[in-house]
Amino acid sequence: METIPAYKAQTQLQKILKKAEWLPVIITRKGRPASVVISIDEFDYSERVKLKVIKDNAEKGTLSQLNNSYVDGEQFFDDISRGVYDAKC
Repeated sequence: METIPAYKAQTQLQKILKKAEWLPVIITRKGRPASVVISIDEFDYSERVKLKVIKDNAEKGTLSQLNNSYVDGEQFFDDISRGVYDAKC
């Protein structure tokens, strides 16, 4: 992964786009990561993964309703954001 300061990124967009086809490129502002440029394939994959996680979590919520183990909706979404329902690898 390459890191490029924002002031350089302004003049090297074509170079950054070419590199981002293969690896993410981090753009920094004042020495801190501010953005990441990724390929469209990587973006699409990321979006599919997020959608799968959301669907899986919604399915688990539905199953808990079927088993009469109801959970408060707000608590359920808090649990999702904390990774309670994430698959363990």
